[in-house]
Amino acid sequence: MKASDELVLDTDREWSEFDGEALRVLHFTPFSSIKNGKILAGKLTEPYPHAILTLECKKVQGIIKGYVWHKIDFRHLWEVFEEITINKENEGVIIFWTKQHYKIRWMRYFSYFLPKLRNTIF
Repeated sequence: MKASDELVLDTDREWSEFDGEALRVLHFTPFSSIKNGKILAGKLTEPYPHAILTLECKKVQGIIKGYVWHKIDFRHLWEVFEEITINKENEGVIIFWTKQHYKIRWMRYFSYFLPKLRNTIF
C-alpha cells in the first residue's frame, strides 16, 4: 500500500486483517450521540455507521478509516472521546479489534452481534 492510499475497514472480514494489532486513533467522527444513556442515531439515512475512526498502524503506511457499527463499541469510544478529557498533546487512544477474547469458541464464529473493539488511553 502506498502512503497516499486510504484503507477502509468496514466489514468484519476487513477488520480481521488487523486482529490483535494496535491501531492508534487519530480522529473520532461520531454520526450518532448519547443522551441520557441512550444512543441517538444521526440524521443521516440508515444504514449508516455510528462513527468513523481515522487510524494509523505500524503494519501499513497511510491512513486507515474504520467504520464503527456496533452500539457497544460506539458507546465505549464515545465515553473515551466525549466524556473523558484527553490531553491531545501527550495522550492518545489505542484500539484493538479482536474476536479472540471470547472464551467460548463458537462465539468467535457467531460474533456478528457482539462488540469487538477494545480501547486504551495512553
